[in-house]
Amino acid sequence: MNNQLFCNQNLICLGALFSLTCASLPAALVEKDSSEFEVTNSAAEIFDGFGFVNDWFVNGGGVDGELDGSQVTMTVTENNGWIELDTGATAWELGVGNVVGWTIEVRARVANDPENGFVIWAADGVERGILQVNTNSVQNFGAEVLETSDNTAGFHDFRMAFDADALLYYFWRDGELLNPDGSPAQAGTGNNRLIIGDCCSNLRTSSFDVEHIRYDTTGSYSPVVDDSDTDGDGMPNSYEEQNDLDLARNDAGEDKDEDGLTNLEEFEAGLPANNPDADNDGLLDGVEDGSGTWTNAGATGTFPKNADSDGDGIRDGAETNTGTFEDGDDTGSDPNKEDSDGDSYGDGQEIARGSDPTNAGSVPMASVQPRDSALFEVTKSGSEIFDGTELLGDWVNTGGVLDFTLNGNVLTLGTTDTNGWIEHDSGATPWELGVAGGGSWTAEIRVRISNDFGNGIVIWAANGAQRAVMLIDDISVSILNGELLDGNDNTDGFHTFRVAFDAIEGVYFFWRDGVALNDVGLPAQGATGNNRLIVGDCCSSVPMTTVDLEYVRYDTTGAWSPSGSPSAPPEIIGVDVDQVLNKVLLRWNSKISATYTIEKTGDLREWEVLFDSVPSDGETTTLEFDAPGAAVGKFFYRVRRE
Repeated sequence: MNNQLFCNQNLICLGALFSLTCASLPAALVEKDSSEFEVTNSAAEIFDGFGFVNDWFVNGGGVDGELDGSQVTMTVTENNGWIELDTGATAWELGVGNVVGWTIEVRARVANDPENGFVIWAADGVERGILQVNTNSVQNFGAEVLETSDNTAGFHDFRMAFDADALLYYFWRDGELLNPDGSPAQAGTGNNRLIIGDCCSNLRTSSFDVEHIRYDTTGSYSPVVDDSDTDGDGMPNSYEEQNDLDLARNDAGEDKDEDGLTNLEEFEAGLPANNPDADNDGLLDGVEDGSGTWTNAGATGTFPKNADSDGDGIRDGAETNTGTFEDGDDTGSDPNKEDSDGDSYGDGQEIARGSDPTNAGSVPMASVQPRDSALFEVTKSGSEIFDGTELLGDWVNTGGVLDFTLNGNVLTLGTTDTNGWIEHDSGATPWELGVAGGGSWTAEIRVRISNDFGNGIVIWAANGAQRAVMLIDDISVSILNGELLDGNDNTDGFHTFRVAFDAIEGVYFFWRDGVALNDVGLPAQGATGNNRLIVGDCCSSVPMTTVDLEYVRYDTTGAWSPSGSPSAPPEIIGVDVDQVLNKVLLRWNSKISATYTIEKTGDLREWEVLFDSVPSDGETTTLEFDAPGAAVGKFFYRVRRE
């Protein structure tokens, strides 16, 4: 059988394991090799050994450069450190002002440090796009993961192009188009700058090496596809060059990276021939047969280009399918099933909440429960954060410079510099150790906002997988760059603000002075590799002036609603089934004169309303209704105050 197949101009190869098909590129994308771009800056033309040159300059946090032959190593010494073109007269700025489309390519290698990565941030004064390059993935910033190969083992070409006619962005890694349908702009902007580094992201950039930065402001260009095959081995020269294969002989049957697949099989599957674990999930590419069914350790059913084939939040290599949970690196669960034990809780959710994903009798605790913040794991008053001279207890001032003034136990945070905040991010704080597993958490602050127009503060909290930002300004509470939650005055005195993440359902809840600001849980605002807690002016549009802080409290053992507040959710205290009468007796703590909605679910995802406008019986309410019957499986109930 002849397995040789090449794509002509304006076609791209989209590979599934051991098969190859071709699909047309969007018509707007014209091929152009980056060597023909308007501007090419080699490593030495970015950093000459003494400083950044050719209009590249450091902005945000600190960035150090080190030139070594054909590469420059950029080490970010402070959070949010990057280099940019933004002087007003660079070729980039002058070129993109026409808004006819543009293309940028960076050839880079990411240092193999946890959570490391960098962004390519490009804007034309109207639209902007951000390509995020992590150690083992590429993603459309703050959104979908596009590709999951290792970016630390060698240099790779990352390209982003903006089609001004369709208002879509396209992304490539090593010539492979990652989003054939294009992606919409990520935000409008008045800037026309070009940024490389750690800007406005959830990255924890340490260092990355760059061989060149190239851009062209005359249009959106796809890489040139070299479909020639000098040695006739079924693999085009472009693929062989990218994977360090021999263009002068037939090496199709060899296995360069010793992963169990021949070089030709890797090409046909759209996998690298020089990386045995393309998605960095702990499994060799050769054992990931893509069948969707576990056969044995040599045929796992998983997909070699997806580190988490079943989407349960656990990398494939950790799901050993033994049926016995050992630890986070040997979960015993099935990598092809989101819920291995069939108990309606995803495997990742179970581990995050301390239950066994291989045992249907072991389920996580209930979702959001009441708890007074005085009982939280950590409470720090203003004087326990700052003693009048210096910060205490692993709190650090990051981003811009803050002024600290202590008045009793009240700490006043003041800044004239944007992006100034305090955070727990030393690697060993109770917050970081507690949320490292990706589980639920709750954070609360009590603050008074000074009466300055637009003044405010954020609670920025992340658990290594998800993050949420609660934005508190002088006259409102909102989700960062999102929904307005509350419109009350926050300058008239101290107010208590709480945000909680429920890992079971993957949603967030917000409160002001004990009053719930969202009846339905809101989704995460972004994926993140960080697990830090930030209080201040971080990554927001808030021009913080001064804010008085009474305390910071947090708990990493669960998602907790305020206890005893008018808006605290009712707590179910009993569910009894009368099998003779086939009835359910549901009891919950209630408020006098309140009414309630009762819902049920079989999977903890889709909820069905059983009853609404159920009146309170007093401090405890009991409701009797027909049981669904033994044959229909397990059901869960919840009660919501109306």
